[in-house]
Parts: sequence; structure tokens; C-alpha cells
Amino acid sequence: MVQTSDRVSFGAALRPIHSLEELRADIALTRSCAYFQTGSEGPVSDSTQDVLVQALRDENHTALLGSDAYPALAEEAEQARGALAALIGVAPEEVAWLSNTSSAVRFAVASLPWQPGDRLAISSVEHVSTRTLARGVEQITGRATTVIPAGNGGDYRPERFLEALAEHLTPDHRLVILSHVSCLDGRRLPVAEATRLARSRGVKVLVDGAQAVGQFPVDAGVIDAEFYVGSLHKWLLGPAGLGYLVVNRRQLPDYHPLFMPHPYPREDGQARERLLSAGGQTEVGTESMSLRLSAGAAISSVQSIGVEAIARHTAPLVRRLQDGLRGLPGLEVISPASWELASGILAIKLPGFTPEQVRALVVRIWQEERVVVKFQPEYAGIRISVAGFNIEAEVERLLAALARLLPAGS
Repeated sequence: MVQTSDRVSFGAALRPIHSLEELRADIALTRSCAYFQTGSEGPVSDSTQDVLVQALRDENHTALLGSDAYPALAEEAEQARGALAALIGVAPEEVAWLSNTSSAVRFAVASLPWQPGDRLAISSVEHVSTRTLARGVEQITGRATTVIPAGNGGDYRPERFLEALAEHLTPDHRLVILSHVSCLDGRRLPVAEATRLARSRGVKVLVDGAQAVGQFPVDAGVIDAEFYVGSLHKWLLGPAGLGYLVVNRRQLPDYHPLFMPHPYPREDGQARERLLSAGGQTEVGTESMSLRLSAGAAISSVQSIGVEAIARHTAPLVRRLQDGLRGLPGLEVISPASWELASGILAIKLPGFTPEQVRALVVRIWQEERVVVKFQPEYAGIRISVAGFNIEAEVERLLAALARLLPAGS
């Protein structure tokens, strides 16, 4: 029998990263391009990739050789849940692993007892996956989804959004879904205040934190929504294929997406008491320990650097980018100017450009300058994601590329 001490733990395999300079040096992608697409998928650092490879070897070799080895590997992987919980201010038993944010949203929504006549509310700046989900809920309830107007990003004001929410939200609404940070233009919605308002109307809240966690400090416990969801593969720079769902303690007794019994029966037919947890009600069957171990490594790097340090680094880069973009003719910045209302996601429109021309410009920026940005179909513009590993020279490189290429594309 192979003893558990024969395995290499993710802690031993992870090269410690304590600063953004060390993080950048540990991301191979930074040596081949200027990457401004973390809002879609962040690059996984070399050291986190090493943990994933080692964990996969452990999971598929050492852990299979002894009766005590696999449980030990699973116990080690469980540390990632605790690390994520600590990062976002919740308890580990409130955290469930899923494959991505979209799956987490759907698990939460499907766990509610929807009835004909119930209504769903979402903001006007939600992800396309949420907008698609809303159409499915409409088919079940027979009621149109309420879209809460969030206004234009450039003149966005949280108090106006809260006024609109108060105007539109009624006790007929079973749930409201709000992005902590909009994937469209990077604005921060006032999710804590919105949660309190919704609760006063008897409405549950799901906050989509996919674009928030890892950008700036997030305390999901203080926000206190019934559900908070996100993914590892964006601003936490973790592997794709792992998302999370936070189920608030007060919601857990009514959370039964997979009809898991409580207490859970043992193989001998006797009941066994088990802590009521989001993971226990969500995670069924064999899961990937490798993904969780590498997620733990990614979260460890973010914790070592500090989310506050990431935000302090990113904010001036965003300000420089905004100032530079506003100095270019033919561009319209549609994200909020204030960092307190904005994030590392910056959105621009190109008046007079067709969607095809914007797409072509994004391709040229990549092919000629080796800078990666995103075509955003909702407003036929460009979305730029500034992350902690980006540097001022890359911002200047992007501005220079736009200055050179825009006249040719207009």
C-alpha cells in the first residue's frame, strides 16, 4: 500500500508568488503578447499549471494504489474550498463547486420552486447566458422577465439604479439576478444595497460575481444575497472547468437541486448525520481533484499578493487607458470614469463603424501589434480587460495601436 506521504502536495509543488511582478514573470503569455482578455479567460500561471499536472498524476496513479490514498488526496483538494471561502468572506459549507458561472446560476435558479405567475428580474447589463436563462424561466412561469434599466455606462449612477429597482421590483418576483460587475462595460452594481431592498420586498437575490472576485476585495457575506456565483478561470487566473456557487446559510434548508436526502443514508441503510452544506447538496459522483488542487494554487497566489494590491495596481492603468482613449478621435468610452464605479473592464464604441469593421479592427490589433482585446457584440464595440499582470507599457502599446489603426479603419 502506498502511504499518503509518498504523494507530492500542491503546496509543495507550488512556487510561491508574493508580488505582481512575480506573477507576471510566471505567466508565459506575457512574453508573447499584451493580453487584455481576462474578462473572458485569464491566463493560468506556469506554477499553477505545474500543480495541475502533478495533481493529475497523483489522482491517476498514486491515489489509486492504496485505500487511504484517494481520501487523503480529496482531503487535500478540499483546502481549495476553504481558501475560496476565506477570500470572499463566507463559510466553507456555503460553497459548492460546479463547472462554471453559468452552471452555478442555473443550479441556483432551478433550486427555487417556480410556479406559474412568478417573475424573474435581471439588470439590463447581464451576461448573455443570464439573458438566455431568463427566456427559459418565462416559458415555465408564463410571465415576462423584468429588466431593470441600469442606464448608460458613461453616466451610470448607482442611486439611479436602486431607484429603478425599487420602482420595478414587487413581491411577485421570486428572484432578481444582478452582476456584481457587468461583463459589458465593467460598471459595479450596488449589490449589497440591492439585496437589502429586495429582501424588504420578499425577493431572493443571486449575485453574479464572475467579473468581480479577484479584481478588488469582495465580501459575499456582507452582501448577504441568497446566492453568489463565480468562476476560477477569469480574474483568479485558475483553470477553466471550475466555478462556484455560494448558498447563504439561511437558504441552505430550502436548497435541494438534486434531491439529496438529509441526513444521508449509509450503505448499510442506517442514517448518518452530515453537515448540511452547499457542496453536499450539489456535488454528486466522482469529481476532478486535479482541478480543485490547481484552483487552490491559483487562489493561494491571489491571497499572497493581496486583492487590495491588485486593485491598487489596476486602477491607475485603467485611468491612463481612459485618458488615452478619450484623446483619440472617433472613440466613445462607455464605461464609468470613476474607479469606485468601474473595474478593470473598459468598453469603447466606434461611432460610424459597422460590426464587421470593428471585428476587423480587433483582428488587425492582434495580427499587427500582438495585442488581444475582445469584440463585444452587444454594442458592436471593443472590450478591454486590464488585470493585475498587465503593465503600463502594454497600455501604451494598445493606445498606440489604436492611434495607428483607427484612421485606416474609418
